Amino acid sequence: MRRLLKILAIFSIWVRSLFHNQEAKQLRHSSDDTEVPIKDLDLRDRPEYVSPPIVVGPLYQCAPNVIVRGFIMHAEIDIRIDGAVVQTKEGLNPDGQAFSIPGELVDGQKVDARQRFDGEQSDWSEVETVRDHTIDFPAGLPRPEIYPPPLYECGSSTAVRNLLNGCKVWIDADGARVGGQGGGRSLASGAREPRFRAGPRRSRVRFTLRRF
Repeated sequence: MRRLLKILAIFSIWVRSLFHNQEAKQLRHSSDDTEVPIKDLDLRDRPEYVSPPIVVGPLYQCAPNVIVRGFIMHAEIDIRIDGAVVQTKEGLNPDGQAFSIPGELVDGQKVDARQRFDGEQSDWSEVETVRDHTIDFPAGLPRPEIYPPPLYECGSSTAVRNLLNGCKVWIDADGARVGGQGGGRSLASGAREPRFRAGPRRSRVRFTLRRF
């Protein structure tokens, strides 16, 4: 009796193993049938197609420049406002190329950009509409921050964050203005200062959307 039970147990294990192998084969065949060979996807580089760059938004009135990203290094970039090209410049900063514009941005203007590279030209980018910062920030502009702190002796520049696109930023140290820069970005911007010295020197940051 024990021998018969042992034979039945071995037979049961063999049957389960057989069915498991058949199911595994069916799954493999099924995946092989649905898999698309990469060669059939035609995933070739297409140098004749250049994608549009990105105008970094939001854009605010009174800003004297526009920042563009997502372009090919050394591409020629056009900035268009309300259908008219107002600036053309080579793209050199992949983190965000600042483009000066005639005058300052005005609430309601439509801004877009395109790029040219190696004889090919992209379509125009998505349009960014200039906004009124007094509506978005009725209590006043957000407070900028020196980042990352601390400042060290012999340092010659300061990184600043929490800025609005296109703003101008300046640094005060011990009550005197010691540096500034235009084209602020929401992520970071640098403002040049003289070499820091050790001691209880205090620095603070201010920014504006109007000219100095």
